Amino acid sequence: MRDLILKHVSGKTVLIISHNPSIIDNWAMSRTFICSKHNFGGEISHSICKVPIDHYINKYSRIDEIRGLLFSSRILFVEGITDKIIIDAIFCLLINGDCNVRKEKQITTKQKRFLLSIDVREVSGKDEGYKKENFCEKLGKEIFLLFDSDQTRESEKGNVYIWKTGAIEQRFIDVINNGDQDSVLACSNIFRIDLVKQSSHYRKIDAYVVRLTKIKTIEEKLTTKQSKRKLKQLEKTNSKAKIEIEKRLKEKRLFQKAEPEKIIAIARAMINYSDDVGDFIKFLTEKISNENKRRYDD
Repeated sequence: MRDLILKHVSGKTVLIISHNPSIIDNWAMSRTFICSKHNFGGEISHSICKVPIDHYINKYSRIDEIRGLLFSSRILFVEGITDKIIIDAIFCLLINGDCNVRKEKQITTKQKRFLLSIDVREVSGKDEGYKKENFCEKLGKEIFLLFDSDQTRESEKGNVYIWKTGAIEQRFIDVINNGDQDSVLACSNIFRIDLVKQSSHYRKIDAYVVRLTKIKTIEEKLTTKQSKRKLKQLEKTNSKAKIEIEKRLKEKRLFQKAEPEKIIAIARAMINYSDDVGDFIKFLTEKISNENKRRYDD
């Protein structure tokens, strides 16, 4: 419709107003304005912002991705599709007050609304995340970033959360280390995707858990040199197994292959048994404690 109108109009200024993001295209970006409604402490206001010229965004981003950024109010950038899959599932469980999420992990209604307003977007690398952050901030968007523990760049804005150890796959290990039997089973169901029972990897998590139990038992009764040597050997074997588990999760893209119910099960286990996930949720939800922070009602 946009192209049809502009094709047959000459010598006139034409304003096209639409709620449909498909009206936006790269060639018209410099002449595009976004109207937003904001809620500041109960006071509703409207703003109109011209889309900033950003050569990196226009050159390297898909048009459908740009449209998504323009029509989002709060955005969380994460490092890849696996992170997006898991974080989306975690948000879904918390927002809907899943009954199998432990009571102390549940969040308030206000916090649920806050998470509901966040659009999770994947980026390919930390540098791209910061470039898109700059673009979105020019539009008045509220931006958060979630990075793996290898991130070294400090943030003065307080909007970046860095996993304390590893990446999203380490949260999987957190569940195996701390979770109950059902949670460990959820991990096994993900890990065994595309494996046959005869595979050497099939019972890798079971063996890891058995060694973990032995480690805890020895630690409680650590008295002899022999038990210390045994402890060291078990810890070394499990450390190697942990690397292999994380490697298979990442290389085989198991989270991307998993059925929705398996993703929900592992996301629930991460909420319940990963301290790092808990700290990340706390990091986000604490942002609404400051009344001067912007809140959007879409």
